[in-house]
Amino acid sequence: MKKNITVTIDSNSFPNGQVQYYNPLLKVNKIDVNCMLIHTALWTRPPKLTGFHLSDFWAWLRYFPAFSKTSTDLRLRKEWKDIDPHQKTILSDEIGVGSTTFTLIDTLGFQGFIDAIYVLETLNLTHLLLKKSKNGKGKTPDYIGLDNFGRVVALECKGTQNKIKDLHKAITKGVDQKENLTKNPAGQIKIGLVGGVFIPQFDNPESALIHFRDPDWNEFNKIISEVNPQDLTKAIIRGAVIKQLYLAGANNSANELSNYVKGSNFEFSLQSIKELKSFERGSVVFSHRLKHPAEGGISHIKFSAKIEKNIFDIVQKITSSYTDVSVLINQFSVTEENFNRRHDDHSWSAYESEDSGMIVSPQGFNFKLSYKTNN
Repeated sequence: MKKNITVTIDSNSFPNGQVQYYNPLLKVNKIDVNCMLIHTALWTRPPKLTGFHLSDFWAWLRYFPAFSKTSTDLRLRKEWKDIDPHQKTILSDEIGVGSTTFTLIDTLGFQGFIDAIYVLETLNLTHLLLKKSKNGKGKTPDYIGLDNFGRVVALECKGTQNKIKDLHKAITKGVDQKENLTKNPAGQIKIGLVGGVFIPQFDNPESALIHFRDPDWNEFNKIISEVNPQDLTKAIIRGAVIKQLYLAGANNSANELSNYVKGSNFEFSLQSIKELKSFERGSVVFSHRLKHPAEGGISHIKFSAKIEKNIFDIVQKITSSYTDVSVLINQFSVTEENFNRRHDDHSWSAYESEDSGMIVSPQGFNFKLSYKTNN
């Protein structure tokens, strides 16, 4: 299900020489809703085992029916206006993550994201946090990721359903939140992004919008001096793999990898090896058929996953102290003149239809969401 959307960037906020890299975002005029929902589930999923299996799929179960089928742009249904304000806020926050991460990955070839605090904890880097507050200016950025060239990125995500000017206001505030990490003298964040989505209510005259901005380049010139950049890059990729393992339902493997300690030898247990091999032909992770679906509503929803056998080689590389990260990141360059990225082993791809969506990751994961409606 494709819906119209506009993507804008605050060109003046980007450092000299960087605007060209982000200009392809301006050419985006549609968003693949089904693929976006898969990314929503993937990146909002905790990087540790919680035991709440259904939490991986609630984005689809709850949010898919929230979008209007009759509107051409990404817009909420008429009935959504009467939903509790708390639920509206949750939708804005979750879709803010899914829409911005999907757009950066699908358009610019970003490598993936992992919760910022999780990375800091994994590498014993919590001293990078200047403030412990989880709100306001002391809040840590939502994610740390890698762009197409393997540069470390801090990403703060926003979302609103009220007015476009409210989105711009939230994004401006998000810059201050992100700076707590990027301004630290011991920090290694090279690029910072604050992005968000405006999803209009059914009768709102404004149209759906995704907006990105970046503060002054000078705010990102202070680099980590005590942490090996290779370790940070591997930790980010490792976190992205852990999230994908959990989303696929390979919980034993994900749990073992999430407990990996830098510098130790890592090997999957026999149980995890067997688990991962069971996904080589694909596996249905979640399937639900409604007994009495509403007219025009979802009657059956299914999510399946496939994991290529090269996962063992990838995990060996992201847990080895001898692996050069250059073999793990995207090596082809991107220019404004030739931005038709080829999809290879280092890039994500997305496939969308009216009743299904599928994403394929650089690490060999294949996720497919499909559903039927009661027509």
